[in-house]
Amino acid sequence: MCTVAGHLPGRVVRVLDGDRIVIDQRGVQTQVALAGIDAPELNQPWGQTAAAELYRTLGGAFVVVETATGNRNGVYGRIVFESRDIALDLLRLGLAWSTEPRDPGDARPHPYNVAEESARAARRGLWSDPTPIPPWEWRRHGPDAAD
Repeated sequence: MCTVAGHLPGRVVRVLDGDRIVIDQRGVQTQVALAGIDAPELNQPWGQTAAAELYRTLGGAFVVVETATGNRNGVYGRIVFESRDIALDLLRLGLAWSTEPRDPGDARPHPYNVAEESARAARRGLWSDPTPIPPWEWRRHGPDAAD
């Protein structure tokens, strides 16, 4: 694993799913996964909606990937567009789960966890489903994860 120094700017040329995009930097294409979230898989309820929202927001846009780490499969980092943290936007809409650590005793919880809890309380997006299946369970068990 290598660290990408500073910021990684590029134009979004493809949205792969609700938490992965491809950016182009002067002819070099790099796959980028949004750090701190896990969106539903494309074949999972809300997966197409999450991907469509990411495309609506970022399709063709110039973005900056901050604090990126990478390997031969691509880059993992925070995606910023128009001064907005895109992962935070998806969480607020109820289109992803936060993967940030949770500490019930923490006086200052991570903003991603706060956004997820707010969407859950308002029953936005995937939280309108009484038993949403986290994508890590879906990948392991498929639709049977609810059983």
